Amino acid sequence: MQKERKKERKKERKKERKKETPLTLLINLLFTAASLLIAMPLALSLQKTAVNVFLDTVFASYLNTLTPGMILFAFLFFAFDGIYGTLRFYNFRERTAFLQKRNSEVMILAELPRVIFSLEFPIEAALFAAACYFSPVYSAVHFPLLLATCALRKAAVRRKWYLMRRKSAEKKWYRVLGVLFKNIVLLVAQIWLIIIFMPMVFPYFWIIIKQYKVIANILILVFLVFFSCIYARAMKKRNDFIKKLRTLCEEKGFELSEISGKYSFIFGRKSGASFKVKAHGKAYSCKFLASKVKIIPVVFGENGEGAFHYSIRLRGIQLLNKYAYFEYGFEAAEGERKILICLPMPAKIFLRENGRGTIPISSGATLWEYKLFTASNFLRCLEWNAVEK
Repeated sequence: MQKERKKERKKERKKERKKETPLTLLINLLFTAASLLIAMPLALSLQKTAVNVFLDTVFASYLNTLTPGMILFAFLFFAFDGIYGTLRFYNFRERTAFLQKRNSEVMILAELPRVIFSLEFPIEAALFAAACYFSPVYSAVHFPLLLATCALRKAAVRRKWYLMRRKSAEKKWYRVLGVLFKNIVLLVAQIWLIIIFMPMVFPYFWIIIKQYKVIANILILVFLVFFSCIYARAMKKRNDFIKKLRTLCEEKGFELSEISGKYSFIFGRKSGASFKVKAHGKAYSCKFLASKVKIIPVVFGENGEGAFHYSIRLRGIQLLNKYAYFEYGFEAAEGERKILICLPMPAKIFLRENGRGTIPISSGATLWEYKLFTASNFLRCLEWNAVEK
């Protein structure tokens, strides 16, 4: 099965490469060249400013550790990623062509092979190599940074295109330039803040690393244990549910299919249904979802799209307000009821409808053609033929 899937993916990539027109390729390469022309001098200018700030303070000795080369490396990443990502996102020609040929959900890591095996990528690699070779400042060290940033940003932009496929992103050319200018100004402002606060913050990091290695190791251990517990808890809940489901089906004579994507939404995401079950003369097509961190709310929207809402407030001030989008929609055979099983379940779930904002919902709620359940509620309703009530 895996060999067949690999062959199918290779065929799809070959078809996509054939569809890439010379004009689209040329436009994309011009955007890459423009990103380099803006980002490389900008990063160098900011690096010189940062070094001067260090030299003009009592913390000049820290340049022995945080070298100008390290500062330039970091600033090149921020500058190139911000500028290249903006130009790429507003490349309407490529966006239209991409959405016409892609129907399946786009995931960043799964999209990377498509990016790497495209006709454009080796030409961009040659462009990066030439820029680093002929530059008196940049070297071979910066080449893999540019290459990796380009690939990851391109995959991330395609993911955004897919999530926004039903929304118009068209803008006039002068508005696109305005967005680019605004993003560059914000980028420079952010890096300037880093430059200003770095001399004040870096000594404390230095003390922790040099003087209090034990504290640093304890903090790292705490984070590792925290995330290990999150994943272990999610896996245990999923395994317990599957055992109970199989036991119930055996006792009641229900027909249960093989369970694929056993840890979907815990480690990666699976498209399509996770399993199917026939009970009381009815067929249910079920898909696993998961909220690994209970306090993070989940918002379900129309067209099979949802999001995890990351929000941090401090004394009424919104410090973070980010939506991490995912796709919960899937296809099912005619006559099969679509079921979403959220396991682990978040503390709060919301439904977003156009023109109505968000409303809180709970297990058993109907989301258009889907029904949402917790693990225990689904097992109880399946046993007593109450799934559709």
